[in-house]
Amino acid sequence: MTGLYNRLALREDFPNYSKQEVGVAMIDLDDFKRFNDNYGHAYGDLVLTRLGRYLQKDWMNEHLRCYRYGGDEILIIAYGLEDGDFVKNCRFFKLNMLN
Repeated sequence: MTGLYNRLALREDFPNYSKQEVGVAMIDLDDFKRFNDNYGHAYGDLVLTRLGRYLQKDWMNEHLRCYRYGGDEILIIAYGLEDGDFVKNCRFFKLNMLN
């Protein structure tokens, strides 16, 4: 549904990460259950789909992979980046999501 990698893909990719420095971030959509309860699962699915599209379009590349880790949790793993780049990208993401 999200177009992101899933936990099975993470399990397959994990050995590749063990030999290099990585940046890791977790997105957890606050109060997502309450959103689903109030507006219905179809709207919740739409939120997840749009988040997945945004991450695919503006984030995922040869150095960054996004995995749907749980219902409303997205795990981001970056590798092969310059020092500080991943943190800058995470701050930018947070600012965009808050606006």
